[in-house]
Amino acid sequence: MLSAALIFLSALSTLSNAQVISGVDVSPDAVWHNRYHAILSMAAYNPNYDTLCPQQTFTQAGLGQSFPQSTSQPWEVIERFGPTEHGAEGFTVIIPEMDKVVVVFQGNYGIENHLNESSVNLDQALGLGTCGNCTGNAQAVTAYVEAREATNNWAIAAAAVERTGHQWSLAGHGFGGMLSIIGSIDLGWAGRVRWSHNYGAPLTVNGPAAALYQSLFQGEAGETGIANGDPIPYKIAESANYTRTPTLFYYFGYNATTHMNMNVCGSTSDPLCQAPQPYNETDRYFYFTPVGQCGGNIDRQNITAQNQFIASQSSAFYATASVSATGIQSFAASSAVPTQSAIPSDSAALVSASVSGNAQAAVQSSTSSASSICMQLGTLASSLAIVVAFFI
Repeated sequence: MLSAALIFLSALSTLSNAQVISGVDVSPDAVWHNRYHAILSMAAYNPNYDTLCPQQTFTQAGLGQSFPQSTSQPWEVIERFGPTEHGAEGFTVIIPEMDKVVVVFQGNYGIENHLNESSVNLDQALGLGTCGNCTGNAQAVTAYVEAREATNNWAIAAAAVERTGHQWSLAGHGFGGMLSIIGSIDLGWAGRVRWSHNYGAPLTVNGPAAALYQSLFQGEAGETGIANGDPIPYKIAESANYTRTPTLFYYFGYNATTHMNMNVCGSTSDPLCQAPQPYNETDRYFYFTPVGQCGGNIDRQNITAQNQFIASQSSAFYATASVSATGIQSFAASSAVPTQSAIPSDSAALVSASVSGNAQAAVQSSTSSASSICMQLGTLASSLAIVVAFFI
């Protein structure tokens, strides 16, 4: 692990000219903690994540630098799950450099763009017995419960935490981020999961559920990340049934140290953490690394690869979608992948994830094509109270 002093100096240099903290204490380690979970969420879209990530980021050399005496593997996938009937899919991995066992939920283009906004009671669905007026998105809850059943209530992940002493964390992008939120409430209330991360996720739960989430993951232990002009976090409007979970992080631009600048807001309505309009769908598929990549030196937007991923996912969804008389959209599994010849060589490993099978989603009006976003961002500076934390 990097020494606290080195982490402090590195983060201080970066944060002093690239980050605004508003109403919440965030340690310098949180920059790297958040980035690692974000790139795992991007890597989940690539079926070859198991070979890609230990090549690009979670390397033997990196583990040796942080933990010279470690004899552990730097990367060990211990379980894969899904796709379930309602779209849950992902993997569980042990990453000693992070001191984590991480469950990563994959996003789903079709579901995210045709979300059903109905909700269900979380006490009844998850068996919490503690928040009678907590509700969550019905499709996300259903998909999460399917994944919980498929993994025997995360038995393999729990055994790995017990065996290794690592901390348990959840992460996901888009619909995967929604599942991360639901899973974090479920496993956080049970005292099993300590860290919770979601990126580019639509609103998932109501106010009481968000308050419960905050009580379980106070401060930087619970992260909701939005990057640049990503439109999907705003797909579902704020209402009595839906609000955003804290703590809210807004990622934008680029810097050489952390690869994206960061605003961190104590309030989910803080304008510093709202994506400027017009939104840009291409931005959706870059969270510290392009979709299908796992970080490392691939830390800039790859517009060609990101747009091709969008096109492939859209084609796969609409090629298999059907509309019933009741207005319910159903779609079958598809093995369509983007044409590799159009992807630059540094993203040659990128292939699309198949659209999860037999999921149900309400048909909404067609979204307009996203236009390019141009943000004029001045230099951000602030006086920071930096708290050096122990994790990662």
